[in-house]
Amino acid sequence: MGVPRTIGIGLQKAWYRAKVSQRTKLQKTDIEYGIGYASKAYLSQMLGASKDGVAVPSYIGDIWDAILERAIAEKPKSDSAASHFMVLPKNEAKLKLLNMFFVVHLLTGGRTTKKEKASRSLYAIDYGICLEYRLGYGDDKNVLRQQRFAYDDSLAQFDKFFQIHEEVMYVCPTCKAVYSETDLMVKGQMLKFCMNDKSDLQRLHHDPTALKYTEEEIKIIGSIRSSGPNDRLTARQVADDVGCYVQKVAKFGERLDREEIIDRQKLETLGKHIYFNPDMDADPSQADEAEES
Repeated sequence: MGVPRTIGIGLQKAWYRAKVSQRTKLQKTDIEYGIGYASKAYLSQMLGASKDGVAVPSYIGDIWDAILERAIAEKPKSDSAASHFMVLPKNEAKLKLLNMFFVVHLLTGGRTTKKEKASRSLYAIDYGICLEYRLGYGDDKNVLRQQRFAYDDSLAQFDKFFQIHEEVMYVCPTCKAVYSETDLMVKGQMLKFCMNDKSDLQRLHHDPTALKYTEEEIKIIGSIRSSGPNDRLTARQVADDVGCYVQKVAKFGERLDREEIIDRQKLETLGKHIYFNPDMDADPSQADEAEES
């Protein structure tokens, strides 16, 4: 995982699990629980930030789904692990945000498969996610260089989002159809909805990696928008998961509340504000766990 804060989160949650079980020594299962907690927190940040394309493009979640589904499909084909994959340089931009959220990790460039000599970059799916989906975690270079772990064909469907167009382009957040302004002109008026499902269109920026918010702010948005009111998410919890100051979460959260991107309210039983996505239904059983942590 590579960063001290992430290791700290993993150890903190591992120790919490051991204490709940009234043990004074960490076990392997405790460590795996802590690693899994960190991985789920980062994945939730990414999916929360991509909801409705508020902080990052909504199709980022679709890119992640394509990679995960491919890895799950590859795992049963042999006894080897499906933790790593390779992509051509042209596809690295599609993985930039996944790498930023630590759900995948760029390891090295210049890899080739056994069948092709094209230079590819080698990525690893985060270890905690590999544990959750039982993908294994490989280190055999001969296995990693197999042609089946070249995922370029799985990412080809997202090429349309990364092409440079002379016209302003729009994307449907529901069916992912992409339109030019010319396509949307009807009797001198431009349609603002998708012709397939009537969803409101979103403008597709020329540079999909150009972001409105800083990395820190994006992760704050993602943490909050992946939580419901019953999760009782406090600024302290967001700060711990993101790795920033509590004051930053409180101040930025107040701004997001004014802009109606998130909701916050003072919870008298905690004596603190809680932050949440008002459109998300939370599981009430998660409330006690959130309060204990």
